[in-house]
Amino acid sequence: MRKTLFTLGLGLILSLPAQAQEQVFLPGNVEGKLTPLKTETKEVEVYQLTVKRGREKDTFKVYRIGELYFAEPTAMVKRGNFFLPLPDSLKREISPLTEEELDRLKEAAAEFYEEAGIREVKNGKEPLYIVFDPLCPFCEKAAREGKMEELSKRFDLKFLPLPVHGQVSERITACLLFLAKEKKEPFEAVIKEWFSSLPEKKQALLKECEGKDLKREYLVENKLSKSLEDLKIVWTPTFIYSDGKVQVGAGNGKGED
Repeated sequence: MRKTLFTLGLGLILSLPAQAQEQVFLPGNVEGKLTPLKTETKEVEVYQLTVKRGREKDTFKVYRIGELYFAEPTAMVKRGNFFLPLPDSLKREISPLTEEELDRLKEAAAEFYEEAGIREVKNGKEPLYIVFDPLCPFCEKAAREGKMEELSKRFDLKFLPLPVHGQVSERITACLLFLAKEKKEPFEAVIKEWFSSLPEKKQALLKECEGKDLKREYLVENKLSKSLEDLKIVWTPTFIYSDGKVQVGAGNGKGED
């Protein structure tokens, strides 16, 4: 069986011919196997990527479109590897939260704000929970294009961090929580500032956290992440509406795909 280099680190995934099974290598010389599953259309094929790390074994769905491969950004992203975004045409169907699950989300969000010691603004509007990662390109794009501002006119935005991009995201999240508490600013305002800022401003914000004890912030964000993952919320951004509807990706802010 031929061995093929499979590059995932920066997003571009090399094309592989459709065979019964291909052995591939990911960053860190991690072994994986790529197995064809089915053909979505004439141009789109679906594979299963099986990754083995010691005794741990994970499987992921991978799409081939033309000469490129796209992987669903779930567990692999949480381990610090980055993929090209899944095309809108193949966006995953997300089931709405049940009433019980929605209650669990509301409880987790309330505990997050209280335990982090940050201000929660209540404006009487319909709540919209936005699960984000501080390094999420879609979140930043939405903020820069004014979409976050548009949403805030219609909804009571509740930002819930889910640092899926590894330790860097966790450190930035802890810092943003610390700044919101220290400055007594609404968490939503700090998040909007972060996503709207240029790299120089972002660096300045992070420097304000140098030498600070962020243990509490790490504990709070880790607890929230566990609650979100228990609800099968693993994508960013994820929008969760008051009726339980779940929307993943940039979307249109209307609860519609």
